Amino acid sequence: MKHRILSFCTLGATICLAACTAGEAISPEEGVGYIALEGVTTEVVTRAERSVTDVDAWNVTVKDADQAEKFSGTAAELANQAFLANTTYTVEVSNFASLSDALTANSGWGEAWYNGSNTVAVEKGRTATVAVACGTADNARLGVVFDASFASTAEGYTLTVSKGGVDGGLVFNAATADKYAYYEAGASVAYVLTYSFNGLAKRYEGTVTLGTDGTQKTLHVMLNSNGKVNLSISYDDTFENDIVDITVDGGSGEVING
Repeated sequence: MKHRILSFCTLGATICLAACTAGEAISPEEGVGYIALEGVTTEVVTRAERSVTDVDAWNVTVKDADQAEKFSGTAAELANQAFLANTTYTVEVSNFASLSDALTANSGWGEAWYNGSNTVAVEKGRTATVAVACGTADNARLGVVFDASFASTAEGYTLTVSKGGVDGGLVFNAATADKYAYYEAGASVAYVLTYSFNGLAKRYEGTVTLGTDGTQKTLHVMLNSNGKVNLSISYDDTFENDIVDITVDGGSGEVING
């Protein structure tokens, strides 16, 4: 399981100013604190961690015990926001404001959507830290691999996948094979594989159902020893394995079971 860990710190102060988006007045006796984003790490299934430093544009919402919103903005803006001391807040973070925003990013290819929340107690004159574990992505993704056995033999090959809001779908080919297409978990995705062998055009259509949040399925196109095109569907090796093989007859384009 992947985890994105977001660390925050609160810096105590005793100045008198207006804190939070609600504009409540804070007296010197009450004091204030600040919540600042320290960094992000990614924990993968092997328990290794990778540093993610570009988090200034992440969305942050801070709420009090009554769920009243006291701050809404970016992580960069959060550093200058004062909060009432001796108060516990809930910090909610996400790299996109909504699933729709995540799915339409990157010219329609989408990006992973991460969300998480945790509480932090802001104390007068003290520094506290809070880690927000976003866990796995709250969407799924689809990848395509063209095996060398296929890519070196087929001509003009493309694999086009349907994507809401993207006219004509997303096209995987030799130039875009390293990309991923992001969808809502459990989405049913139609695909069309087109290619030519010795000048004879081929076409194969199918549908793949994506897995749960945080999982990836890969369409693996290859040429077997009999000259047939194999299309293998599997989960990424960092997630639960679930492999389905589909064999496409190189001559007729019909599905051969078995």
